[in-house]
Amino acid sequence: MRLNRLEIKNDILKSFDPRARLAAGLLLVFIVINVSTISVLSILIVFCLLVLHRDIISVLKRLIPLETICILFFIQSALGIIGLDRAVIIILRVNCAALIYMITIIPMGAGKLAQTLTALKVNAKLVGIFYLSFRYIYMMYNKILFSIRAMHLRSGTYKRATIEKWKAYANVFATAIVASFMTADTVTIALEKRGFDSAIPQTAVWVWSIKDTLLVAFCGIGLILYGTYALWNI
Repeated sequence: MRLNRLEIKNDILKSFDPRARLAAGLLLVFIVINVSTISVLSILIVFCLLVLHRDIISVLKRLIPLETICILFFIQSALGIIGLDRAVIIILRVNCAALIYMITIIPMGAGKLAQTLTALKVNAKLVGIFYLSFRYIYMMYNKILFSIRAMHLRSGTYKRATIEKWKAYANVFATAIVASFMTADTVTIALEKRGFDSAIPQTAVWVWSIKDTLLVAFCGIGLILYGTYALWNI
């Protein structure tokens, strides 16, 4: 799911330290992916949707690709590979985790997340690879989408055979891949000329406050309580 700070415009956690948001998001996701009660997961999903209600259109659009993947679990259930209850629980877990991700991490954007990882002393080269790769993947996606639309406009009402369509798509992807290597070389030269040393410079400065501690502590306590409950009921 794309990290786009403009996607969720009503960010309820914008006043919190990004490090606290990242920690809280990871703790909450870890909790929900271990919950096995349909009613609890359903309540959590409803709560997340209420929090995100001002951006509900963007949220639902971003959930569409996820739901297409979730259909596979229903197919597995229909084939007898997994039980229906198990399939429903997995789907609810995935959706709940995605909604928590939208609340805590997506509004930060790729840039702020990269700065957060750097502040947390994550390997600088890994952060640089993440940031540049993330930015470039969507640049390449836009190029491919633009090429496909141009191809459709040029073909008009002309009916192509299936094999011709696949050949046309193959040409589009091949051209995009070749262009990506050329662009990568250009970007590398430009970065080196500007003194880039494979590490994203730390330009953001944040001050950890009491509310950040409370946010992380609340999520941590929730994880401990749920872990204790789960172990007690084994």
